[in-house]
Formats: sequence, C-alpha cells, structure tokens
Amino acid sequence: MRQLSALTFLASSACLTGLSANGEVREAPVDSGVETDTTGDTDIDTEPDVDTEADTEREPDTELDTEADTEPPPAPEACFPGVDGLGLLCLDLVEPASLPSDYAYPVPFQGSPQFREPRAFIDLETADLDLFIAPNFQLSDLVTTDGSLMVLQPESVVRLQAVRDALGPIIVERGYRSPSENGSDGGGPYDRYIYGDGFRLRATLATLPEVAEACRANGAGFVQELGLVVHCDWRNIRFHLGFYDYP
Repeated sequence: MRQLSALTFLASSACLTGLSANGEVREAPVDSGVETDTTGDTDIDTEPDVDTEADTEREPDTELDTEADTEPPPAPEACFPGVDGLGLLCLDLVEPASLPSDYAYPVPFQGSPQFREPRAFIDLETADLDLFIAPNFQLSDLVTTDGSLMVLQPESVVRLQAVRDALGPIIVERGYRSPSENGSDGGGPYDRYIYGDGFRLRATLATLPEVAEACRANGAGFVQELGLVVHCDWRNIRFHLGFYDYP
C-alpha cells in the first residue's frame, strides 16, 4: 500500500490508486511540497554571460545515456478511499499481454471513449478480497464475477461511499462483472458493470426512491429502479488512467 497525500487524491477526484501484482502491500512517500522564491528581487541582469571559447574547440559528446531506456516503466496503479476514507490505499494493476476470452470488450458504443476497453486490471488471484477499499466496503463487496480480473473506478467508489453515508447500510447486489459473465446472465454488451462504475444497490433502512435520489445527489450519470434494487452508475465521470489509456 502506497501512502499519498490526501490533497493529491482530492485534486485528482479519483485518486490514482495496496497490492502489487504479486500480492504485496506497498506504501508511497508523501510529497513534501514545492519550494518558492520569496526574496522579491526584481533586479534584471542586462549583462548576460558570454562564453568566449570557440565552440569548435569542444569535443562533441558522443556517449548516449541508456539508463532511462533500461528502466522499466512504472506500473499502473489506482488509489481508493481505504478504511480511513483518505484516499491513500493504492493498488498496483496488471496489464495482461492478452485478455482471456471472457474479457472480450465490445467496440466502443458510438465511438465514445467512455466505452473503451481497459488496459489494466486488479488481479483477483493475488488481491486481498477482504481489503477495505472504502470505510464501509471491502473489495469482495464490489466484485461479482468468477473471472480473474477486475476494473473498479476509484471515483465511483468515492460516490458509492457517499451514498452509503447518506442512507446507512446498503448492499451491493451487483458490482464488476466480466463481459462474458454479464452477457450470459442477460446483460447488455455495454452495461456499466463491465467498466467498473456501475452497481445494483439495495438499502436496508431506505426506500428505493431514496436510494435513487441519493445516487443522483452524488453525481450518478444513470439511475434506474429495477424491482427490489436500484441501478446506479457513474458513466459520466472520466475514466481513471490507471485502468484505461488516454482516449
């Protein structure tokens, strides 16, 4: 688990994303801030330094710095509210070389970037499903798939926790599902469950209209009452760039 500053998490609205690909928990250093010049010196140097040596006398630098090329790129990650709600729980994500057959995503609906295929996932085979991803939700509460991979939008978890804060206990009847599993159960090809920002909810102390209103009050892009549950999704919130490439 990495330790990020709460300010960084709030500024990004969906903190970038603690479990590594091999299941280890990491902590990250806290940003120490930015130094500023407070001297107020407004003098302008009107005599720029001049190098009087002839440029032709200098030996050209023919050595290449290959250190950067050999450094592995940083692993994508996503940060979540965590048990304390501060947004400091960061999970490393995995980028499969090829997706399993049950994770075949459809072509984006009408070309919308909000329906594009993820590039990285939470590895459910190594993740701690008992981890509190938010004060009142464990990771296992938000995954309803038999697959090995999962997408979970951090900002949607923030909003879901806000709904719970407003209503009291709520049960997530449906969270993330793989595309294949969602389709085999009668779901549509573009259901938000496969994108990590859609949930079916049931409250123990609130009515269905109250659940629906709480979702709308917390920025849900689509809300629908479905019998004994309410579908709420945050399709209108920009995708997290740990899970998804730039559009």
